[in-house]
Amino acid sequence: MSAWAWVLVWVLLLVGSAGYLAMRGWTLWGQVRELLAELGIAAQRLEGVQGQVLLPEDQIREPGQLAVFAPPAVLSEERPATGRSLRRRNPGRRATPGPARAGDVH
Repeated sequence: MSAWAWVLVWVLLLVGSAGYLAMRGWTLWGQVRELLAELGIAAQRLEGVQGQVLLPEDQIREPGQLAVFAPPAVLSEERPATGRSLRRRNPGRRATPGPARAGDVH
């Protein structure tokens, strides 16, 4: 092969690779645009819900209110009342049984 034939081969390889990289870049740019659109929608949804979220620090005024710092005897007395209030608040909570559990496997 002559020198010009090799130059032509290399030019075709460079043009082909540039075309391939341009195609991949265009696809990537489209995916980035879609991602930015989804992030914008998510930000709008978050703004709409942000005022409705009740954070734990809004409910707790002092560290003594945390159950971690309460004596175990007090917590064991409060447990039945807490269970009753949770059942009243969400009656369908235990309506469906939980997942089947495996027994002891030896």
